[in-house]
Amino acid sequence: MVFKITDREVLAVITALALVGSVVYAASLFRPKYIEPLTAIGLLDKDCTMGNYPSIMVNGENASLCLLLVNYNSTPALLRVDYKIAPPTELPSNTTPSPLRPLRVFYYALPPGANETHRITVPVEVNSSLTGKRVALVFELWRYDPRAHEWRYTGEWVHLYVRVLPRP
Repeated sequence: MVFKITDREVLAVITALALVGSVVYAASLFRPKYIEPLTAIGLLDKDCTMGNYPSIMVNGENASLCLLLVNYNSTPALLRVDYKIAPPTELPSNTTPSPLRPLRVFYYALPPGANETHRITVPVEVNSSLTGKRVALVFELWRYDPRAHEWRYTGEWVHLYVRVLPRP
């Protein structure tokens, strides 16, 4: 049995495919785009790049780093970053912040859909019980909730492990 495809049949198939493709494309243009709301924090080195992080600090020195902040929400965000130095046993989790008090606090306002990088300098000073040990420089992300009139921990945080040596 031999099938013969005519020019009319080929034209009909091409026309149908073009019509279906056009309808799908037009529907995708008019469909509302959903972007999952998101805030995020990232830690970069002193040159605002990844990879050249300090691993050893002298007690009392300052660390120069960069914070990357993201606000992929439909509303502006007032963000707070709490800086803490923590032993590995007192790191935050995705539900609770570290119990330690902040050594420095940074405030940022980001418009909707924005990401920004900010240069920061933080002190690396620990008590004698942590000198010579590995500690974490912790940066916790908090967001202001205008309805509740309070800061809420986002569950997002970053840290950098450093060994803190005594002053010479």
